Amino acid sequence: MKKYSRSANSVIGSLQASGFGKFFSGFLCWGDTGVQKSITIRLLMEKHGCTSAAYVGDTNGDCKASFKAGIPFVHAAYGFGSIFDESLIVALADDFEQLTEIFA
Repeated sequence: MKKYSRSANSVIGSLQASGFGKFFSGFLCWGDTGVQKSITIRLLMEKHGCTSAAYVGDTNGDCKASFKAGIPFVHAAYGFGSIFDESLIVALADDFEQLTEIFA
């Protein structure tokens, strides 16, 4: 049985409980890599052969990490944080349902 970090276990539980697990081929958490978020994003993309991605996040740290990783940032404005440089936002979702419209 594969061992996961505490944060990974939280992600797994959330994906299973929500039914959204079927839309994800993988994930990495800081507890799995120990490196900054932008590097973790690139590692995940490389692991799955992903050449095109967007990062959905709700904090300025998420926005900065996606910029540093070289991928577009979609602001989940219904979350907890604020974005200081709105020019880095390619799309904004005021609720979870809007994400389905953005990625349709």
